[in-house]
Amino acid sequence: MEYYTTIGIDVSDRTSKICLMAKSGAKRHILEEATVPTTRAGFTEYLKDKDPGSVLVTFETGTHSRWMNSLIGDGLGFKVHVANPAKLPTVTKSAAKNDRNDARELARLALADPELLHPVRLRREVCQAMLRVEYVRQDLIACRTKLTNTLRGFAKAMGGRIESCSPEKIVSLNRADWPEELRKLISLVEETLESINADVKKSDDEIKRRTCLSPFKEHMPRAQEVYGVGLHTAATFLAVIDCDVSRFKKARDVGPVVGFTPRQDQSGEMEKQLHATKAGNPLLRKLLVEAANVTMRTLSPDTDLKLKGERICAHGGKIAKGKARIAVARGIAVTMLALLKHPEREYVPLTENGAEELARLREQVARQGLARANHARKAEAAERPEPRPDRQGAKRKDFSNH
Repeated sequence: MEYYTTIGIDVSDRTSKICLMAKSGAKRHILEEATVPTTRAGFTEYLKDKDPGSVLVTFETGTHSRWMNSLIGDGLGFKVHVANPAKLPTVTKSAAKNDRNDARELARLALADPELLHPVRLRREVCQAMLRVEYVRQDLIACRTKLTNTLRGFAKAMGGRIESCSPEKIVSLNRADWPEELRKLISLVEETLESINADVKKSDDEIKRRTCLSPFKEHMPRAQEVYGVGLHTAATFLAVIDCDVSRFKKARDVGPVVGFTPRQDQSGEMEKQLHATKAGNPLLRKLLVEAANVTMRTLSPDTDLKLKGERICAHGGKIAKGKARIAVARGIAVTMLALLKHPEREYVPLTENGAEELARLREQVARQGLARANHARKAEAAERPEPRPDRQGAKRKDFSNH
């Protein structure tokens, strides 16, 4: 449907700029501009005399976009496009950037072609709520880790050492051999660490409870079939894709969503190799990389995903392990989506061809390792200085012959 009237809203925390723009033939006219409070009452009051059937409303994704979309779209009945600011250089990189001009540009782009806004799809509330709990859990763990690392640093500076253990167990260690000052320090934060441990456990219980509810419960067991994928990785993955696998035509289409596809810079015959885009949800990327680390461990079972990582590492190079980690993380996401799209298929972690290739690859790597070791020994021997001849001994030998 083509809209001849659009409303662009530049949202700020306290007030928002609004531009009402109309199209007449090839010309565009600003009908009205206003400043309203960024509240439900403010937007409801402004839009009460507008026709929901003939007006397209657009604003950028951000902190307020979710409740605004629910209010204006679901509540007031307007067609809403939530624009992606990362793909709107005419707005974000304008030489005359201010709130009024941003609202005008959003309204103008919506009039020209709503697809120019690169509209984003907002998640359902149940999936967004899962992500909120996961973020709170990660922040709690980060706080606990930072605090325990600080205590370990102080212990070394005092000539002591806190024995290796997980951060949640540090408060239960025997402190008899600790310096007196260190015992005083940990007593100051002991209640805080115990409180964080309790809060982490509560968040874990809450996440487990939510995964037993629809729409997560239908997908969680299948997603966790992939080695290295635990409760939190599977729950976060499902929440990010909105528990909707039908939005992806192919399993590999999930790569751009998690940000593990390389940037493209191609012109003519020249194509540069660039880093990953790192688009999408940063928490999901972090959890997928952790799952990749588990998959690539020496003691982890052999899988096709582990083969992918070892194949890249075999090429060598300074950043080979980093590339392998990213490739395996992307492979985990693609495999999870493939399993979710085809629940009837049996998942085989290591195929026969994969097992054969893995054996050949490890044999090749072992031979290369021996060759490098032999080369290093020869180079060391070549650099070693030859022993100097014993001239006095040689002279004595000559005299004895006479």
